[in-house]
Amino acid sequence: MGRIPPAVALVALLMLLAAAPAHAADTYRGQATSTDPSFRYGKVTVKRTNARVTFVEIKAVTAYCAGQPLLRTIVYRPSMQAIEGSNRILRGSMKITYRPVRSAESWTRLTIRFSGRRAIGVFDETGLCTDRGRFTARR
Repeated sequence: MGRIPPAVALVALLMLLAAAPAHAADTYRGQATSTDPSFRYGKVTVKRTNARVTFVEIKAVTAYCAGQPLLRTIVYRPSMQAIEGSNRILRGSMKITYRPVRSAESWTRLTIRFSGRRAIGVFDETGLCTDRGRFTARR
């Protein structure tokens, strides 16, 4: 048997890549917990398109604002002001620190690692209100 000429192999590879559909939007859903695993927060939704996270929502997070507990929902959208990092997924993970409201003195750090059909994340909010937790979500 003879070898396949490099030009033929290149054309076949390009045809295969052209036929492969672009990665559609994926939605991951799961449950958030406190750093103490016995205390559960609310539902989590993570949306990603290609290599970017486009939406994160973590419901019913117990935050402490001025020493008082308060139930909050943490939301991330790309339009929010990034302080550090980005919503781009590199080597299976994404890390961003952002301000939920541009004029606020608080910021949220969000780290998500994608592995197969799962998204595992950690969040930490500091400033006027403080909270911390983790989540696991599945596609």
